[in-house]
Amino acid sequence: MADNKKARERQFLDEFSINYPEFPAGEVIDSESPDFLIEQNTKILGIEIVDFVRGQSEGESSDRRNEVLWQKIADEARKKFEAKFDTPLLVHFFWNNRYILRQSEVSQLADSAVILIEKRIPEKLFESVRIGYDELDNTLLEKVCHSITVWRVRNEKQSLWSFVSSGWTEVQTNEIQYLLDSKNEKMSDYLRSCDTVWLIIVADGHYISSNIDITSASISHVYKTSFEKVFVYDRISKGVFPLKLQ
Repeated sequence: MADNKKARERQFLDEFSINYPEFPAGEVIDSESPDFLIEQNTKILGIEIVDFVRGQSEGESSDRRNEVLWQKIADEARKKFEAKFDTPLLVHFFWNNRYILRQSEVSQLADSAVILIEKRIPEKLFESVRIGYDELDNTLLEKVCHSITVWRVRNEKQSLWSFVSSGWTEVQTNEIQYLLDSKNEKMSDYLRSCDTVWLIIVADGHYISSNIDITSASISHVYKTSFEKVFVYDRISKGVFPLKLQ
């Protein structure tokens, strides 16, 4: 698990270095606190990587928690469906993002989805059907899901069970400051290994809660931090946004 985390951080850093022309020269060395070290002529630069997740400034992000559970339901439903049928499908769930899911609901909701989908398997290749609110009524999914769209596809490679989501993507300054504050608490640990530290905030875009819209207000705002430099890296646009620091 730790190896996967480090590989993910390394991938983000490699991408960032490609998209930031002023990235410092030198060998990048894996570390723990901070995540990476770069030995330069007169000093050692530390680089810390942190994920942007909308809502985390209020504790656990309910948006991210829902997104993870939505995908778990889709994955479990697919597994249960494919244990009974060999028909490859492309399935999109449209969830109600106001409903806060519980882990204990995942299996039952997956079962309910399979019961609905197996009754509405498209007959022709690339034909689609929509399971709407009227069919979800009086099922476990009625308050959780708006609709389910099902396509019959050619083969397993085209098969995918996932969810479609939407939400507010504009970055708020207090969300960024929260990340800076949480990382500032570790600055004394970082400086045991290096002379100065950069922070890279990564919006990976995998979920809507990590999809961002950088506004002029969030760029022009002056943030309080002990980091030498702070950047927001948007993986979707490949944009690198240096922040103003106090």
